[in-house]
Amino acid sequence: MFKMYLKISQILILIYLTQFINAQDNFLVKSDNFEISEEEFKVRFELTPKVKTGSDINEEKTNFLLTLAAEKLWVSEILANGNYNKENLEQYLMNIERFYVRDAYFKDQIADKVVITNEEIQKEMEYYRSIFYFNFLYSNNKSEIDSLYSEMNKGVSIDSLLTNRDEFQEQLSPVQVEYSQLNIGMEEKLFSLNINEFTKPLEVDNDWVIYQLRDKKSKGLSNQEFNDAYQKSSSRLREKKTKALYEIFIKEFYKDKKGRAEEKEFKLLVNKLTEVIQKKKDKTDEEKIILYYEDILRINEDIEYSILEKPLLFVGEKEISLKEFIHYLAFKNFEIEKSNLANLPFVLNNYIRKFIELEFLYLEAKVKGYDKLPAVQKELEFWRDNYLAQLYKNEITDSVKTDFEKNQNLNNDLVTEVKIIEAVTDDLESVNKILASIDSGNDFEITLKELNINLKTPQFNSDEYVPLVRTGSYKELISEMNIGEVIGPLNVSSGYSIIKLLDRREIKSDSLSQLLREQNLFNEMENVLEEKTAKLAVKNNIKFNFDSLNKVRVTDVRMIVYRKFGFGGVLNAVPFINQFYEWKTIYDNIKELSL
Repeated sequence: MFKMYLKISQILILIYLTQFINAQDNFLVKSDNFEISEEEFKVRFELTPKVKTGSDINEEKTNFLLTLAAEKLWVSEILANGNYNKENLEQYLMNIERFYVRDAYFKDQIADKVVITNEEIQKEMEYYRSIFYFNFLYSNNKSEIDSLYSEMNKGVSIDSLLTNRDEFQEQLSPVQVEYSQLNIGMEEKLFSLNINEFTKPLEVDNDWVIYQLRDKKSKGLSNQEFNDAYQKSSSRLREKKTKALYEIFIKEFYKDKKGRAEEKEFKLLVNKLTEVIQKKKDKTDEEKIILYYEDILRINEDIEYSILEKPLLFVGEKEISLKEFIHYLAFKNFEIEKSNLANLPFVLNNYIRKFIELEFLYLEAKVKGYDKLPAVQKELEFWRDNYLAQLYKNEITDSVKTDFEKNQNLNNDLVTEVKIIEAVTDDLESVNKILASIDSGNDFEITLKELNINLKTPQFNSDEYVPLVRTGSYKELISEMNIGEVIGPLNVSSGYSIIKLLDRREIKSDSLSQLLREQNLFNEMENVLEEKTAKLAVKNNIKFNFDSLNKVRVTDVRMIVYRKFGFGGVLNAVPFINQFYEWKTIYDNIKELSL
């Protein structure tokens, strides 16, 4: 009961600061159409999850630089031929831009205005060094909790009030709480109490609680623990003061803001969402139905363009078209419980309300020019390039599929199969628990059994081998993994996936003609893409500075890092990219033959 109402919090894998790119940096790659700077390489390398691809860090850096160069080459080519949907790209980048522009606004208006004194840090350190002991009274009835509060104010002890109450068994001894286990608001209210002092009734998740501090003890700290305490206390104090400034800012900012939705267009969107959901709900056993990018964009195809251009929302005087909001939903994904389908209009209204709140901030930030900041523009360039590179890659692989008609000698070839164990969850806190346990040296399988985590149905059964070509979006990563290696979290349709490669084997292709065909198709796609990339490198007069690359000092991170944005929102710290570097061998051969 106590933990439920104190909201114990966990540390997530997040970054929060805007990356500032130095325009005067040295360049590791130059070509006719693009350059890759040391700083861009360092940011992308350190924040991209990678499977080990080299014998040492310099080889790892080389392989990743070649991967980035391939991405840039693909972007140059697709921009040159114009073979992409410009409107979809524009809408995609606008949704990415909203995060970064609001974040820059938050940094300037709130985060950078936080001032911390040494006296405040010392007070926070005192909290860190202390162990607090509490008793509490709980009720879901406001009149009852007020009556209990009145009794305590008259001098009746909490012990006597607890004697005949259900929550008594949960606190035969006062409950122990330490620094950073509570959310910030609750921590401030409880840790500032004197011994035997109690709070007024506090509303927690629509229930009511009174807390009394019964005791407080100090714990000794070693020199290293003291230094850690200082850093953590300073960081949490900054978080508290940022939250306080945020609440003041938001209260003032929204006092005169008004937004609304057009009823006719709203009902149309509800009907279209209902149609898509009805088609999808019978195809999933999950209680939660999630409409992804492709699901929602089909709505665009089913509505006349003239209607898509009509305003759905008004954010102040700013019109947001039905088309723009559909793209926003596609970017965000739309979630609803099967049991809640009757309340679809209410669920959609919540999405709209949140969009309007954040859009006011975005529009104000644009008025102030935060969208023009070089750092924001550089971040958007990362996402634009990644989006276009994926389109080019899809274009090539689709072309290979169409042309793939080779005769195969099936009896003499081998098919690669892998055995995988996978943990899938939509909760970042659960991801953090799993990774922390693995980092501590615990076995992956044992970790999943021992941790009390609600996992989703994995794509793969750890007791069975699966053909590598049928591991979907994982296949490129898994093909580079060593047996026993763990990687993740990876973004998947149902949340986040952490995978471990248990085994790999080659088997004869008897009775596996379709699997072999798929594997050969996969290999052909890789070969064609490598050859085209090498030729693009020649066409673009690419040049590498490997001497400078070897001098770049990096931290090699083996997991996805998420970025938390000011005013809300989480994205990958940088766009994800699969390693792709074998094309350099073909490029070298072409250059050698041309001499």
